[in-house]
Amino acid sequence: MALGLPAGRLDAPPSPGRAGEVPTAGLTMNWVQSRRVWLVAALLLIGLEFHVLGLGRGMDQRLSDQLTRHAAYQHPADPDIVLVTIDDASLNRLAPVLGRFPWPRGVYAELIELLSQFDPKAIVLDVLLTEPDALRPAQDRALAQTLAGCPSCYLPLLLLRNEREQVAAGFDLASLAPQLGLEAAGAQASHPPMLLPVRELIQPGQVGAVNVPLDPDGLLRQYRRRWRAGAWWVPSLPWQVVKNWRPATGSAAPADDLVRLRWSAGTPGWSSYGFATVYEGLINGQDAWSSRLTDKLIIVGATASGLNDFHHTPLGHHTPGMDVLATAARGWWRDDFYRSLDAPMLWGLKWALVLGALACVMLARRWLVSVLLTAGLMMVTLIVMRQAFVGGWYLPLGHAVLIGLSVLIIDLIRRYLVTRQQRQAIRQHFGRFVHPEVVSQLMGMPDVRADARVGRRVPVTVMFSDIRGFTTFSETRSAQVVFNALNGYLERQTAVILRHGGTIDKFIGDGIMAFWGAPLADAHQCEAAVAAACEMLAEAERFSQEWAEELGEPFRIGVGLHQGEAIVGFLGSADRLDYTAIGDVVNLASRIEGLTKGLAPVLVSDTVRKQCDAKRRFTPMGAHTVKGRAEAVELYAPN
Repeated sequence: MALGLPAGRLDAPPSPGRAGEVPTAGLTMNWVQSRRVWLVAALLLIGLEFHVLGLGRGMDQRLSDQLTRHAAYQHPADPDIVLVTIDDASLNRLAPVLGRFPWPRGVYAELIELLSQFDPKAIVLDVLLTEPDALRPAQDRALAQTLAGCPSCYLPLLLLRNEREQVAAGFDLASLAPQLGLEAAGAQASHPPMLLPVRELIQPGQVGAVNVPLDPDGLLRQYRRRWRAGAWWVPSLPWQVVKNWRPATGSAAPADDLVRLRWSAGTPGWSSYGFATVYEGLINGQDAWSSRLTDKLIIVGATASGLNDFHHTPLGHHTPGMDVLATAARGWWRDDFYRSLDAPMLWGLKWALVLGALACVMLARRWLVSVLLTAGLMMVTLIVMRQAFVGGWYLPLGHAVLIGLSVLIIDLIRRYLVTRQQRQAIRQHFGRFVHPEVVSQLMGMPDVRADARVGRRVPVTVMFSDIRGFTTFSETRSAQVVFNALNGYLERQTAVILRHGGTIDKFIGDGIMAFWGAPLADAHQCEAAVAAACEMLAEAERFSQEWAEELGEPFRIGVGLHQGEAIVGFLGSADRLDYTAIGDVVNLASRIEGLTKGLAPVLVSDTVRKQCDAKRRFTPMGAHTVKGRAEAVELYAPN
């Protein structure tokens, strides 16, 4: 049975469509499979998240807090800063003598005089003394006299920012500026609400603000060098201390008003002693305190649970206020704040990291490689961040790490969608032509699927078969009998072909075209095709016996086989596609099948015979001339 195709055009590749490819319906690349679409969408979303949404900034802050906490345990406290704590033990020990807190201010005067004998760098009394002691005015005078004779003693003030805390009338800072050591900030109202120490306790340049700048989530991570109060700049207390007693360091300290604190939480920690222990020890003249207090920066402040001088910091929810002062003072004294990259450099680093992750997922062909590359890049980034924090560099790349991991997750989803779509397309298109096991193998072979879209030249073994005298049979039987018989016959023959690894090309009336060697390569394709042809003969006989009453006479079939190169792929329109083979091998196989009528039920070319198993025997059927070929073709019949 001939196909009637022009022999001269069978070797030509399929002509491209409008887009330059053969129409392949579900196999064509759509937006799900288009990397360009995903790349553009990813860049737009990354830019939107970086510069507009900022959904991952909270995670970035939490990661930075963890790294800050880790670095704090490797960053020892300054041994030249001593903390004298008004703790719970001191309140209980001194209660019989001093009564309940707040204590008489004379005890502070006495402690300052005792500490001054050790020539400390500075003494910071971190206790708000905003109201005169009406019951013991002599105590205020004693403390004022002590402070006047101690140029290195400092007191805190508090700026009131909350309207509910505002006092009825603020202070006229214009008159207090020289005494407080303020700097002019502009021509604004000069009566800001604040809590100042009792006026007689204030000494020029020995007062500073203890306000803290909280981030939007309520954590204290940074500190201000100065605060704006109306028309004046009010220095923070630790900056005032460092600026006054170390002017060289003060002038060289960072000019930024906002600095990032570099905490200490490891061993050794701050040199800390209870107020009662220091007070009683100095009164009793213990010599051990000389080495502990000489030439130190001494901060006296509250750590007792009931005095509520705690802050929420990266170290925890109960960081004492005097620890904050010590950390800030150490920062300006030792130039020991976290350093940061310039904004353009930091953004460049973030974008480089995210684009690196994007390159990993876009260039990696396999999902596991994509995961390993991207995860490795993120891990290296986290290690660099950790070391940067330990080394005193604030490197907030957590947001970029989160986006990079999100890019990986989105790419894995994309790969899953692409794979599922390709599997559906493979099942839809190849499922009609090959055995289900072959379909399963094709799902893991993207190269074969890609070749099917544009066609490829491969060696195949082509089979043609048809029923002898079927035209006469169909004219003498009812349509129902003809269709039932033909469908039953084709179903059985198809099962035989698929069982032997063949690919069904098409049904041509009562004829079948099939081939071996595509879409999966098969080194034993000729042997499989001959085995299938022999079984098809046996299956036709069984079918004829079962349908003897309806058929009247048995089906006689002819099968022709030839092996050679063909162009294999999907051909057709976007609405209808067939996986087919075209080429001279197809024409010759069809001509060989036509010669079976007078020779043998199964005929194969010499090319097929030579590539079959050596154990298989063939009977030579001579050389025969076929239409369209000048040379005769040697034919054989399998035994």
